[in-house]
Amino acid sequence: MQKYFNFLSITFVSIKIFFLLIILNSYLVYSLDPIISGEYFTGDNITINNKTLFIIGTDSDGSYWNNYSAVIFQGNNVLFKVNKGKCKKIDYYEYCFEDSYYNWEKNFTWIGRVLEPSMIIKIYYYTPEIVFERNESIELEYNRPKVIDLRFKNNGNRETVVKYQEVLPYDFLISNCVDCTISINKINANIKLKAGEEKTIYYTITYLGYKNFSWNMNYTYTYDNNVIKEFKTITSSVKIPYELTESLSQSTSSTLGEISTYTVSVANLYETPLKVNISIMNEQVKDYYGLVKYENKIQENNNAQGNYQYSYVYKYDGLIGPLETKNFSISIESSKIGVFPIILDATIIANNNIFTHRSNKTYNVSLNPLVPFLITDKEVADPNDTISLIAYLKNTDEKQQYLYVYAHLLPLDNYWTFNSISPGKEILLYNDTFRIPDGDDDLYIILSGVYRTTNFQEQKFTLKKIIDIRGREPKTIHNSNAENNTQSNETSADQSIEQKNNITNEQYSDENSQLPQETPPGLSQNLEDTQNSKGKEKKEDFLEKIIKSIDSFIKRLFGKK
Repeated sequence: MQKYFNFLSITFVSIKIFFLLIILNSYLVYSLDPIISGEYFTGDNITINNKTLFIIGTDSDGSYWNNYSAVIFQGNNVLFKVNKGKCKKIDYYEYCFEDSYYNWEKNFTWIGRVLEPSMIIKIYYYTPEIVFERNESIELEYNRPKVIDLRFKNNGNRETVVKYQEVLPYDFLISNCVDCTISINKINANIKLKAGEEKTIYYTITYLGYKNFSWNMNYTYTYDNNVIKEFKTITSSVKIPYELTESLSQSTSSTLGEISTYTVSVANLYETPLKVNISIMNEQVKDYYGLVKYENKIQENNNAQGNYQYSYVYKYDGLIGPLETKNFSISIESSKIGVFPIILDATIIANNNIFTHRSNKTYNVSLNPLVPFLITDKEVADPNDTISLIAYLKNTDEKQQYLYVYAHLLPLDNYWTFNSISPGKEILLYNDTFRIPDGDDDLYIILSGVYRTTNFQEQKFTLKKIIDIRGREPKTIHNSNAENNTQSNETSADQSIEQKNNITNEQYSDENSQLPQETPPGLSQNLEDTQNSKGKEKKEDFLEKIIKSIDSFIKRLFGKK
């Protein structure tokens, strides 16, 4: 008994599945929009795709009203019958006879004394629609086979044949073509696809090299004398056998003595060794890792007299094993102000192919400078006027102390020297009035000088302020040795009185004092000799003379020759 119930249960489920399939099939068929839909009678005609078909009702279905049980479509050498409730596919069309009945309101359907049945007919147009998928950008590896798959799917509702062709570069080795043929460097395939069917063909390519390529492929399919043709461009690239990365822990520094680390990593991605040559150059190297230091001797300006510049280069020349990574680094100290390039030259040889890599990064060391200020109570004056002037220096860096400061003020021919100026401090140089000198030119007030960082790197400053003297013409001042390394800090007459009151000698007397008592040995005599001879010099050449004397002193002080 139990087996009997099990059999009934299985049979019931099977019947449900059967009817479900019928419903789904009907849904798929009638989910399309018909191109012809309506009521037709014997003798009517239908025109599709320039073809005329006559409608003939045939056979009684045995009912009381003698309705038609089939429809005959006739014309253009075509004759076929479709039963009631059925469909028939011919070419790219599907003809459906859905039902027939007597329509009492259509009087014109009377033939003699018999009413002709109405026939409900629908015609659907079926076409193929091919969807093609493949990777259009192929990444290859040296001498490693790559399987290429081509996927075709017919999303339409009609069978078709896809003709595929691809012409690959001669550099590739093509093999293992599944459901396709190989002819030298060509792939050909004919793929028959039913409605809703999907197929994939495969082939394999191998490449012994690192060059990149591009090529074309196409496929076609037809229906109703329509030809559909599609093109695609395929590109290939080869994964290089190594990975080179660079890093710089910090690219700028605003403090002397800081350390930044520049690292180069080379990873061998293959199972065969790489031959690697690495060269790194930088002026501020303090230490190095994984590299060998060599002297780099460069002749100056192709000079045959034996004048050379000397620097150092840090190198590695050797092998990196399979799947191995090596790191190389230099530590850079911010010992001087400036922009210091880090130049990398790398040559990597793999499978007799040469790869080069060159980069130029920079390490930038900058400090806030020592800045000169000039403040006057007038911007325009008469020849017999007096000028109130404040001249001072400010160390704008909050961390860095500056040493051996020398300042010179024209046209008063005053000069000052200081052993140091602390971070963020100011030094008052001049706070007084003076009479405008005689002459034919406007009044040029120039504050210039030099100072040193704690690493004894020389920096210069120059600031010029012009007072317009009525009745006089401007002149040109030549300061060939004075570099204008500071921003303009001129202050107008409206601001001069307030700033004059705010700047006093009390701000500077705790750690700086003016010459002659604090002049470093040797510098006082140079300045004195310069002063004694100043009457014989032109005004515009005096600053140049002072700067030369400072340079001479510094060279003697630090033993430079």
